[in-house]
Amino acid sequence: MNNKISFPAPISPKPSGEHISFKNFHKLIALYWRSGDSTVKKSLLFLLLSIGLAVLTVGTNVFLNQLSGNFMSAIQNYELQKIIHFSIILIILYITFSLLSAYQDYVFALMKVRWRNWLTHHCVNHWFQQQNFYQVETFPSKLDNPDQRITEDVASLIGNFSDLILGAVSSVLTLCSFAVILWSLSSPLPISIFGHHFIIHGDMLWAAVIYSVFSTYLTFIVGHPIISLSFWQQRFEAFFRYNLVRIRENCEAIALYHGEQKEHETLTQKFNKVVGNFITLARRQRRLSIVTNLISYINTLLPTVIALPGYFARRYDLGGISRITQAFNVVSDALGFFISNYVQIAQIIATSQRLHILLKLNGIPHYLHAPRSLKTDYQNKKLAAKNLKLYKPTDELLVGPLNFSISAGKHTLIMGPSGSGKSTLLRTFAGIWPFASGTIIKPNDSLLFIPQKPYLPEGNLKAVLTFPSISDYDEKKFTEVLIKTQLSHLLPLMDETLNWSQKLSLGEQQRLSFARALVHEPKWLLLDEATSAMDEDLETLVYQLLLNALPNTTLISVGHRSTLKAFHAHVLKLH
Repeated sequence: MNNKISFPAPISPKPSGEHISFKNFHKLIALYWRSGDSTVKKSLLFLLLSIGLAVLTVGTNVFLNQLSGNFMSAIQNYELQKIIHFSIILIILYITFSLLSAYQDYVFALMKVRWRNWLTHHCVNHWFQQQNFYQVETFPSKLDNPDQRITEDVASLIGNFSDLILGAVSSVLTLCSFAVILWSLSSPLPISIFGHHFIIHGDMLWAAVIYSVFSTYLTFIVGHPIISLSFWQQRFEAFFRYNLVRIRENCEAIALYHGEQKEHETLTQKFNKVVGNFITLARRQRRLSIVTNLISYINTLLPTVIALPGYFARRYDLGGISRITQAFNVVSDALGFFISNYVQIAQIIATSQRLHILLKLNGIPHYLHAPRSLKTDYQNKKLAAKNLKLYKPTDELLVGPLNFSISAGKHTLIMGPSGSGKSTLLRTFAGIWPFASGTIIKPNDSLLFIPQKPYLPEGNLKAVLTFPSISDYDEKKFTEVLIKTQLSHLLPLMDETLNWSQKLSLGEQQRLSFARALVHEPKWLLLDEATSAMDEDLETLVYQLLLNALPNTTLISVGHRSTLKAFHAHVLKLH
């Protein structure tokens, strides 16, 4: 394997499917607060409490500003007794300030975790609604990595936006408080223009406002591409992580093919996009950092320079200069809130856009052809199709029209060449294939599907056998069905929680699906190539087991083997 590491060049991605939009941002944020959920009132209480603590924090900061000015004046005048007095008060205020900040963070964290809990459940519920999880993964989809959107994007959005809101509230309170201080500290500034004399009041405040407006505009011009780059960085990271998981889940097949070189190359290509976009993002952030750092440094020096004439005119002492500088910096920082939080704002917009795309799903992806009119009726002891036509998502006819009727007790084998629509027919009866027209008639009795690749959920064998039901079955039955399906070697692992898809061979997984059918005892059992990984002896064993143990169950099987005809009274051939 080639171990040479090539450093990818920066890239400039151009979104082709998902466009960054601000118009849906407020809708996503308002989902929780307008939901009427029982936790909203308590979260609102936490939010108000945090704002109250922010008010106290700002008030303490205002008092600190005044006290620090007096402290500096005492130092300038060599007043030792006042220095000691002010030092004690400053220490008390610093302790108070620290406690207020800590409790403010704690209360706000409680609000954020409630908000995240609700939004995560909302996204998960929507993901399962109308089988979105299946539709998007099965049919061509522009939605990538929903798992990352539900986990990382939800956490990122709530964390960043909550911090932004609290910061904005603190900035507004700080601005209102220190703008008054800065106005009161400013001295009238006489100006002469073309023989006309003017006096500007609050010159320091106006200087802070003008400087903040200019620096905010400059920051936006330099940093606006960061929003799109942040969006694509999250997407490329998700693709890379997905491929790592996919390799882990298919490790045996890749090893048997000796396909590690190809998978390594694919993984490298995915990671190159991560690095390339990151370099572009870092370069943009470098430009933004240069601008914001320069703004910050100028902001430190500017008030002192503006106040120097007043100092030389002896209108200010050293303590006054200290208070003016501090108040100027606080006001400009509050006005420049957009500057200091631009990267965070970019991340909020990017994550909210990704979550909006997830939540706007509603069943079949909108970019596919609209589902055809399929009517579903229910009758006792009957499964049938009337003028049923099955289509591909591309609107191409797959098979049809189909007209047949299967009565209860008439075991039926569905056969036909590959691609003739056998599995699609079962999906249609399961209600997960929307591209069909005509009428299907389904029985009112219990119905269970066994796919070719069984699904084994997380949990112990009891959870696997009872899936998706939550009923509590007799443990003797679990033991009996495992022995009958020749899985007795799994009995010692009955209470173990393992990755059964990795632990068991495909043949064992298929037999476990048959054991599940024996536990559930459905009235109708639809099997899609359910014995493809078994030899003919095992196939005979499990089918004979179904016929003997479930005499009231109707079997409908899809398969290619002619040996299956022995277990079915009727054959339905698709062409």
